[in-house]
Formats: sequence, C-alpha cells, structure tokens
Amino acid sequence: MKKMVLLIQLILFTIVLVWSGIHPIKRSVWFFEVLPAIILIVVLILTYKRFPLTPLSYWVIFFGTITMLIGGHYTYARVPFFHDIKTMFHLKRNDFDRFGHIFYGMVTAVLMREYFIRTNFFHREKWLFVIVGMLSVSLSALYEIFEFGMAFLFKGDIQNFLGYQGDIFDSHWDIICALTGAIIILCLGKVHNKQISFITKKKNTHKKKYKKPKHQLQPN
Repeated sequence: MKKMVLLIQLILFTIVLVWSGIHPIKRSVWFFEVLPAIILIVVLILTYKRFPLTPLSYWVIFFGTITMLIGGHYTYARVPFFHDIKTMFHLKRNDFDRFGHIFYGMVTAVLMREYFIRTNFFHREKWLFVIVGMLSVSLSALYEIFEFGMAFLFKGDIQNFLGYQGDIFDSHWDIICALTGAIIILCLGKVHNKQISFITKKKNTHKKKYKKPKHQLQPN
C-alpha cells in the first residue's frame, strides 16, 4: 500500500480523534472507548517497517477505528445518523453498536489471518477459517467481559458505556455481529491471499537486494 495513502489515513484518523475528544457526551466513557483504537494505531506505526500489512488490513482497521472514535464521542447508543435510521424504519434501538461490533470482528479477523499466514503459524489453511472464526468470537466475548468490568466504574453511566438500550441479549448479539464481521473477512480470503503474496514477495526482494555478500576467504 502506498505510503501517501497511509499518511492520508493517519491524518484523517487524527482529525476525527481530535473532533471526537471535543465535548463528548461523557469524557470517561470516551476515554475507554477510543483508547483501544489509539493503541492499535500506535502499534501499527511502530511495526510498519518490520511488518507492513496488506491494503485490506489497513482499510478495515481505518474504518474500524473511525467507528470507535464516533462511538466514543456520541456513545454507541446515541449516534445521530443511526438514530435517524431507527426513526425512519421504526426500529427498537440505535444499531450503531451492532455496526461497531461487526467492524470489531473484521479487524480482529484480518489481523489474525494475516499474521498466521505470513508467519506460517498454521500449515493447513483449511483450519484457518475455523481457528480465526473461533478466536474472533473468543476475543469478542472477552471484550464483553471487559465492558462488564468497566461498567462498575461508571455506576450511573452504565447505559452510556454498555449501550444495551434495554436489550437483555445485547452481549449475545454483539458476539454474533463480531462473528459476522470475521466471516466477511474470511470470505475475502482469495483477495487477502493475493495481497499477502504480493507484500511477501516485495519484502523478500527488498531483503535480497540489500543483503550483504558473505566475505570469502582468499587463498594464500
């Protein structure tokens, strides 16, 4: 992926991050919602030279983190555009929360899939579909437990942080949405494989080009 495109993504992320932090509905909720996105972007910047990702991964991460910033600003239950959708189609809840968890599943799946393939973590690609899907569900469940723990810190703001909107099956739907996101990525496997193959060949070519020749012993 061209560095200029990545730079534009980083600039846009920074702009949205600044906007997100201006008068959010609840500052403490905003902090815990956007912190994972900030940490992820910092890690990607630090590992870019050693382990650059495919365009698919960067685009999924970009939209996924932007979703987190928007959710942090309004809280996931009060995003205006999805409130309009709720009113228009007479829905029972603001479904931005569902939308965000789909991207959560996509981000975790694309990162795990790319890492597993490029590091030869799994030698049988057929199992990759199952393993990545299961891990995405597990990570989503772990995040639900994290939200459950953080809810105790907010006491009266549990609704703002969890955004369950009266749905007793909210956590279950969140996990299902994350699994849906993971399946979307897994169905894009052929596209992802081509990009992984291209970036791997490019990196290997770069290594060979700058590899220092071994010194040979000169006969006396």
